[in-house]
Amino acid sequence: MGLLTWAIIALIVSVIAGALGFSGVAAGAAQIAKDFVRHFPGHRAHSVCDDRVRYRRRRNLTPHDAA
Repeated sequence: MGLLTWAIIALIVSVIAGALGFSGVAAGAAQIAKDFVRHFPGHRAHSVCDDRVRYRRRRNLTPHDAA
């Protein structure tokens, strides 16, 4: 599962825990959801760059060959 999926799960846990009165669990789950959402753009950018490098290595391309 991806980071955004885990963030949505943590958000749902946070809402349910808050509704049932478990404020400590709700705060912890909300913080986890925030951290996942905050780290998603960097993780995604790294993944895209890594995919490009792997593609070039498979195709044996130099940076000037791939336009």
